[in-house]
Amino acid sequence: MSRLSRTLVVVCVAAVLYAPARPAHDASAAADTQSQRPTLKPSHILDEVKRRKSLAPRLSAAGLARYANALLARRGYDYGFDVCEIFPPPLEATGLGPEAIFTFDRSLTRLDGRGVTFKFVADNFGAPCGECFLYVPALRVTKGEMHVVAGGVTYRLKRPATFKLDEAKLVDADLKTVLRTWQLPFQTIPAGVSPDGKSIYLDFYEDSGLDELVLEVSDDGRTQFRVRREVTAGTGEWLTEHPTDPLDDYLSFMRFRSGGRTHIVRFSGPCT
Repeated sequence: MSRLSRTLVVVCVAAVLYAPARPAHDASAAADTQSQRPTLKPSHILDEVKRRKSLAPRLSAAGLARYANALLARRGYDYGFDVCEIFPPPLEATGLGPEAIFTFDRSLTRLDGRGVTFKFVADNFGAPCGECFLYVPALRVTKGEMHVVAGGVTYRLKRPATFKLDEAKLVDADLKTVLRTWQLPFQTIPAGVSPDGKSIYLDFYEDSGLDELVLEVSDDGRTQFRVRREVTAGTGEWLTEHPTDPLDDYLSFMRFRSGGRTHIVRFSGPCT
């Protein structure tokens, strides 16, 4: 190597070693961190299932259920949490219309205690009875946990007490003793109960166009699509004589018979 070449190498190495350090928290780094926040937004898999059904009219109910469950495993099912207090200001103050899409940040806690900040994307605000539904795609929801899906990644989180859901309860013949409680992804009327009483089957909304399917919620908080005729036998029986609750005008009871057993479910009917 020539003397000139050796000199150039020394100069280049010195420039690298003694160059000023770039701050780790500069504006561009902060922007990168912001953009990397996991985004929680509705999965809308029911729309995808309906689209699949319309494009393949000869698809069997079992085939449709398999397609729906594959989507659910990747993207989660949308749970409608009633969380008015974390939404942005009321519509009147912001000028947003009822179909507006807006975002906001919210920090939640993992099961191991670590925090994680999500960017929430909401496309629905307000409901007939004053609820504020935030639709979050999840694989499992219990009273204290929720396993949500953001960007194809599952986050196992502690469920905040403010993230409210409707519940259905399996009760004894006295209509008071609670045997099991299910967290419901949305307001609905039960379609049946499994013979062992561990799972509840839910109808979708009346205009869903998916009459051949029901959503199963198991005792451990997991959901899956099932073929209606394979898990339900007829419709349940509404009970007209039952306890009342002054705080719940929609309190209802239904009796189901399956596998030679009788099950009674207590729930709040959809607000109308």
